[in-house]
Formats: sequence, C-alpha cells, structure tokens
Amino acid sequence: MIKIKVFVASKSTIKIEAARSAVSQRYPYAEIIVEGIDVPSGVSPQPHGLDETTVGAQNRLAHLEALHPLTDTDILISIENGLVLQGGRYHDIGVVIIKTLEVGTQIGYTRKVTIPKKAVKKAQKRGPDTNYGDILAEQHNKSWIAKDPHRFLTGIPRKKFLEEALAYLLEE
Repeated sequence: MIKIKVFVASKSTIKIEAARSAVSQRYPYAEIIVEGIDVPSGVSPQPHGLDETTVGAQNRLAHLEALHPLTDTDILISIENGLVLQGGRYHDIGVVIIKTLEVGTQIGYTRKVTIPKKAVKKAQKRGPDTNYGDILAEQHNKSWIAKDPHRFLTGIPRKKFLEEALAYLLEE
C-alpha cells in the first residue's frame, strides 16, 4: 500500500479535513497521513482582492515547502480565503494551491460565496483582526458562524467548498 504524506499550510481543522477528504477520494487505496502546520501568509488576516489572497496562499506554500521539502509521495496544500469585490458585491473566494513533484504547482479557486455588504463594512470599521464571520456570529448569536460562515450563508459547509476545489486540482 502506498503511503502519501499531505502537509497543509494551516492548523485549521476545516482545511485539514478538506485536504484529507479530497486526497482520500483521489487515492482510495493509499494510506493518507495529513499534518497541518501553522505558517504565516504575510497578508492581512482578512485579505481583500484576488491578488492579495493569491499572494497569501503562495506565501504559505513557500513557508511550508521550506519546512517540508517535497518527496515523491508528498502533497503540499495551501489555502487562503479572501474577500473579492465584483459588481458592487463582496464574495468570499478561496485560493487553493497544490504542489507535488509529479505535477508541480497547481492553483485553483473555490466557488464564491456572496457576503452581506453590511457585515463586511462593519468588520472593516472594527479593524484588521475582525472579519465578516465574526460580525455574522455576533448578529445571530451563534459562535459557530465565525468559523464557518459559508454554512450559515449557503447551507453548505466551508469544508465542502475547499474539498471541491482540491478534488478538482487532484484530478488534473
């Protein structure tokens, strides 16, 4: 049985579990070992725009690769979500990067989730350490929303959005 080591550039349970699920689906007969590693993104806590979000994901990948150089059976995964303003509406979009020796570096994106403008504006007024999920959690008195606003807004867990983007890249 092949053993695949997956290193995720985050300690986020949602990101780690999305990576585990996507890699397990792609390699059902492999032993999958997933480790989350806390590395800096080098961007603001709530990135704005696709450029800043992409830079954050690339920075995380670079820091991860410095700690864990690739071997033949390793997969490095970096994920950074950010707010993107399109057509006067705010959307949460995740930038997903996968790197292997076999394929190299691949960049993909999650489906976008439209975010209420009032929540974004209120978070911006509070400062860089507050994001729209924090505001929605306060407004609805449900602490879980801060970690998974996607589920609150769409009925679909954030993990699923990340898993889909990862699975797509793994199939290429």
